[in-house]
Amino acid sequence: MASKTAAASAARVVFVMGCTGTGKSNLGIHLAEAFNGEIVNADSMQVYNALPIATNRMSLDEQKGVPHHLLGSVAPTNVYTVGQFVSEAVPIIDDISKRGRVPIIVGGTGYYIHALLHASFVDEGRLSGDSSTINKDAAIAKKIASLDNDEVYKRLESVDPTMARRLHPNDTRKVRRSLEVYEQHGVPHSELLLQFDQKAAIADHSSSDAEGMANLRFAGACCLWIECEQDVLDTRLDKRVDSMMKMGLLNEHVAFRQDFEKLRPPALLSDAENADSELDFNKGVLQAIGFKEFQPPYSSENDDRVKEAVDRIKQRTRRYSRKQNSWMKHKLMTGPETLNMYVYKVNGTDLTSWNTNVLDRASALVTSFLNGVPEKSLPRTTQPSVGVRLSTWQKFSCEDCDKVLNGEEEWNAHIRSRRHKKRKQSNRRNEERKKQNVKSFQDENSQ
Repeated sequence: MASKTAAASAARVVFVMGCTGTGKSNLGIHLAEAFNGEIVNADSMQVYNALPIATNRMSLDEQKGVPHHLLGSVAPTNVYTVGQFVSEAVPIIDDISKRGRVPIIVGGTGYYIHALLHASFVDEGRLSGDSSTINKDAAIAKKIASLDNDEVYKRLESVDPTMARRLHPNDTRKVRRSLEVYEQHGVPHSELLLQFDQKAAIADHSSSDAEGMANLRFAGACCLWIECEQDVLDTRLDKRVDSMMKMGLLNEHVAFRQDFEKLRPPALLSDAENADSELDFNKGVLQAIGFKEFQPPYSSENDDRVKEAVDRIKQRTRRYSRKQNSWMKHKLMTGPETLNMYVYKVNGTDLTSWNTNVLDRASALVTSFLNGVPEKSLPRTTQPSVGVRLSTWQKFSCEDCDKVLNGEEEWNAHIRSRRHKKRKQSNRRNEERKKQNVKSFQDENSQ
């Protein structure tokens, strides 16, 4: 049972999460109508006021009159960060709660949800709206955005080698965020994490109500995870991409890119100081499906290259769903049992039983939660302390695939993969062939 504690916010919040294509938006609307709720978007692409088809953003008709926040609210020329999301979402959630309504967070962006759920040492005191802090953070973000990815990683290596060792150079979002944290606080990100971990450990073992659950931002959180069997979801996602193409996905991208190329916003260039530099598809709305795949911006759906691009979009979408599912398993389901946070699964595999398995079941869980008698949460696994994880983390290098893997889990998954095994066999055959050629050459010259 969760202990009695104080939290950064008095709000009791419902979270609807799951992989893309599992029906989060529909469940969110249902719960909002049933419990006098308002929805706060937690999808990092749907926050932008652009590409409604590519980002699968709900139309006004689909919203059914339910108030939505942080949905289509950011200009596509800007880069919206997780820090900005938290600083805007928390006051909105508090306001919804104070008006006697239920805040319902809907989205599948794991790092948005994680940052919103857990008040960390890193963001303590940064939600007051102090203009000097906001201006400082904006200046830091602009400075780091002007650096290319290699420069950012090298800078992180020099100021925080522990986090640089922990992060993969290609994970540009996390690398940039760690450097931002250092620039904001003047203390390495890894050191701040250690300080917060120690603070949370003290709180977890303290009998003081004021210290308990220091890392849960809200007074209570009901987390509804919509599950779906992966093979069923894969088929569903492929059909959704086909539907998006019929709705005009290609034309949407062509029109948007034409306007965007004229603007060439510095925040979304690989080099913000160089107007001629390429667009960076790891920034902002450019991460939406289609930008990487539809290059050049073809004008005809009959183009064979468009068909190939659609196949890549489907593959990328399926891969993203697996990444989201991994986050649910390894982030959402990990943490101390003392948190006043309740996690439940509802099964959205069978659409013919959706009302019973998802809508009715979720409604019953939320009713119990709001009435103060929540059903027992799914068990969450504990994990080693931040200090242990930081000190023991290592990267692995696969010579066969010429690839760097980040951590044992990623390494083990890689060496079990079909691609790695094929590459390893191919390399062995090539090596044996080279040896045979050398032997044959030597035999010929010895005669």
